[in-house]
Amino acid sequence: MTAVSGDSGREAEERAARHLRGLGWEILARNFRTRLGEIDIVALSPDRATVVFAEVRFRSRADYGTPEESVVPAKRRKIVRAAQIYLQTAPAAARAASARFDVIAVTPQELRHVENAFEAL
Repeated sequence: MTAVSGDSGREAEERAARHLRGLGWEILARNFRTRLGEIDIVALSPDRATVVFAEVRFRSRADYGTPEESVVPAKRRKIVRAAQIYLQTAPAAARAASARFDVIAVTPQELRHVENAFEAL
Protein backbone atom coordinates (compact mmCIF):
# COMPACT_ATOMS: atom_id res chain seq x y z
CA MET A 1 0.00 0.00 0.00
CA THR A 2 1.03 3.54 -0.52
CA ALA A 3 1.20 6.02 2.30
CA VAL A 4 -2.52 6.58 2.77
CA SER A 5 -4.76 6.44 5.75
CA GLY A 6 -5.31 2.96 7.10
CA ASP A 7 -9.00 3.12 6.28
CA SER A 8 -8.36 4.01 2.62
CA GLY A 9 -5.78 1.26 2.28
CA ARG A 10 -8.00 -1.35 3.88
CA GLU A 11 -10.94 -0.33 1.72
CA ALA A 12 -8.78 -0.55 -1.43
CA GLU A 13 -7.67 -4.05 -0.45
CA GLU A 14 -11.27 -5.05 0.24
CA ARG A 15 -12.35 -3.73 -3.17
CA ALA A 16 -9.53 -5.70 -4.80
CA ALA A 17 -10.47 -8.90 -2.95
CA ARG A 18 -14.14 -8.48 -3.96
CA HIS A 19 -13.02 -8.00 -7.56
CA LEU A 20 -11.01 -11.24 -7.53
CA ARG A 21 -13.77 -13.20 -5.80
CA GLY A 22 -16.23 -11.85 -8.38
CA LEU A 23 -14.04 -13.39 -11.08
CA GLY A 24 -14.20 -16.73 -9.26
CA TRP A 25 -10.77 -16.56 -7.64
CA GLU A 26 -10.25 -18.08 -4.19
CA ILE A 27 -8.50 -15.79 -1.72
CA LEU A 28 -5.82 -17.88 -0.01
CA ALA A 29 -4.21 -15.14 2.08
CA ARG A 30 -4.37 -11.43 2.76
CA ASN A 31 -1.55 -9.32 4.10
CA PHE A 32 0.93 -12.21 4.14
CA ARG A 33 3.94 -10.77 5.97
CA THR A 34 7.51 -11.94 6.24
CA ARG A 35 10.60 -10.12 7.40
CA LEU A 36 11.53 -9.76 3.72
CA GLY A 37 8.27 -8.30 2.44
CA GLU A 38 4.49 -8.43 2.30
CA ILE A 39 1.90 -9.63 -0.19
CA ASP A 40 -1.45 -7.90 -0.10
CA ILE A 41 -3.50 -10.72 -1.64
CA VAL A 42 -2.70 -14.30 -2.63
CA ALA A 43 -5.41 -15.85 -4.81
CA LEU A 44 -5.97 -19.10 -6.68
CA SER A 45 -7.64 -19.10 -10.10
CA PRO A 46 -11.00 -20.80 -10.60
CA ASP A 47 -9.32 -23.63 -12.55
CA ARG A 48 -6.65 -23.89 -9.81
CA ALA A 49 -3.92 -23.52 -12.45
CA THR A 50 -2.59 -20.10 -11.40
CA VAL A 51 -1.72 -18.49 -8.11
CA VAL A 52 -1.62 -14.70 -8.16
CA PHE A 53 0.40 -12.55 -5.83
CA ALA A 54 -1.43 -9.23 -6.03
CA GLU A 55 -0.07 -5.89 -4.93
CA VAL A 56 -2.90 -3.45 -4.23
CA ARG A 57 -2.03 0.21 -4.74
CA PHE A 58 -4.30 3.11 -3.89
CA ARG A 59 -4.05 6.71 -5.02
CA SER A 60 -6.62 9.32 -4.12
CA ARG A 61 -5.08 11.79 -6.60
CA ALA A 62 -2.86 11.58 -9.68
CA ASP A 63 -0.36 14.22 -8.49
CA TYR A 64 2.38 11.61 -8.06
CA GLY A 65 1.50 9.26 -10.90
CA THR A 66 -0.73 6.25 -11.23
CA PRO A 67 -0.99 3.56 -8.59
CA GLU A 68 0.71 1.08 -10.95
CA GLU A 69 3.74 3.34 -11.34
CA SER A 70 4.35 3.22 -7.60
CA VAL A 71 5.38 -0.45 -7.70
CA VAL A 72 9.08 0.27 -8.07
CA PRO A 73 11.80 -2.40 -8.58
CA ALA A 74 12.67 -2.53 -4.86
CA LYS A 75 9.01 -3.23 -3.99
CA ARG A 76 8.84 -5.88 -6.70
CA ARG A 77 11.87 -7.66 -5.23
CA LYS A 78 10.24 -7.69 -1.78
CA ILE A 79 7.00 -9.13 -3.19
CA VAL A 80 8.90 -11.84 -5.08
CA ARG A 81 10.87 -12.83 -1.95
CA ALA A 82 7.68 -12.95 0.12
CA ALA A 83 6.03 -15.09 -2.59
CA GLN A 84 8.92 -17.55 -2.50
CA ILE A 85 8.48 -17.88 1.26
CA TYR A 86 4.71 -18.23 0.90
CA LEU A 87 5.09 -21.06 -1.60
CA GLN A 88 7.33 -23.02 0.77
CA THR A 89 4.43 -23.52 3.17
CA ALA A 90 1.45 -22.94 0.87
CA PRO A 91 -1.43 -25.35 0.37
CA ALA A 92 -0.62 -28.05 -2.19
CA ALA A 93 -2.93 -26.48 -4.78
CA ALA A 94 -0.95 -23.23 -4.67
CA ARG A 95 2.41 -24.99 -4.92
CA ALA A 96 1.24 -26.94 -7.99
CA ALA A 97 -0.06 -23.85 -9.80
CA SER A 98 1.91 -21.52 -12.00
CA ALA A 99 2.53 -18.13 -10.40
CA ARG A 100 2.16 -14.59 -11.59
CA PHE A 101 2.42 -11.11 -10.13
CA ASP A 102 -0.46 -8.68 -10.63
CA VAL A 103 -1.07 -5.11 -9.56
CA ILE A 104 -4.55 -3.97 -8.67
CA ALA A 105 -4.70 -0.20 -8.96
CA VAL A 106 -7.47 1.49 -7.01
CA THR A 107 -8.58 5.09 -7.24
CA PRO A 108 -11.78 6.64 -5.95
CA GLN A 109 -13.20 6.36 -9.47
CA GLU A 110 -12.02 2.94 -10.66
CA LEU A 111 -10.22 -0.34 -10.13
CA ARG A 112 -7.71 -1.55 -12.74
CA HIS A 113 -6.39 -5.12 -12.61
CA VAL A 114 -3.02 -5.36 -14.35
CA GLU A 115 -2.27 -9.03 -14.95
CA ASN A 116 1.38 -10.09 -15.24
CA ALA A 117 2.44 -6.63 -14.10
CA PHE A 118 5.98 -7.85 -13.47
CA GLU A 119 8.02 -11.04 -13.40
CA ALA A 120 10.14 -12.62 -10.73
CA LEU A 121 13.65 -11.25 -11.03
